[in-house]
Amino acid sequence: MTEEDLTTDGRRMGKRGRQTRLLLLKSLVAELGASGHRDTTVMNVARRVKTSPATFYQYFPDVDLALLALAQDVARAGDANSAPTKPTSHQDDPHRADVSEALQTFFALYDEHRVVLRVIDMKSAEGDRRFTELRSHFLGRLHAELSRAAQTAHPAAPAHAVASKVAPLVLMLAEVAAHDRELEAWTSDAEEVRANAAELVHTTIATLTE
Repeated sequence: MTEEDLTTDGRRMGKRGRQTRLLLLKSLVAELGASGHRDTTVMNVARRVKTSPATFYQYFPDVDLALLALAQDVARAGDANSAPTKPTSHQDDPHRADVSEALQTFFALYDEHRVVLRVIDMKSAEGDRRFTELRSHFLGRLHAELSRAAQTAHPAAPAHAVASKVAPLVLMLAEVAAHDRELEAWTSDAEEVRANAAELVHTTIATLTE
């Protein structure tokens, strides 16, 4: 039995309780998107699902732990192979196709969970190690897929060479996903920003020194 199966007073949740918890988390996401983290309150989250703050407190001691539950769900979402991808061109070489698919999946996941990921980034920047670890978990799939593509393209490359190339690529892509729509002063096309970032990844992996 996990903490998600228990109410705050230690009672086991039934099906209805799990549904109520899920509704509260969905309401929290909606409130974060509308009001931002700083102005999100238990009252407003509860009001969105037409219930009372007392109901919220049956499932979460406070907003911070509800945010942590959301972050855990998003981190696990990064493990699933469910994000949509676009078909790659037959003219692409296999390694380029693998990288393209990995990036398309990552950007799709980031867009789907952008509101929560923004909170994860903020809490991580404030030094909350719980959120830092979840951020690393979410980015772990991208790191693994790019590492695999680099190792396949350069079988003789030592692991440390692959790691030193891939780590900054992952961090760059996370920043691109988070901020590409804020760069209107430089370009008005977020997709072009992502495409150029992808080209940098392709070039870096292609030129990795064995």
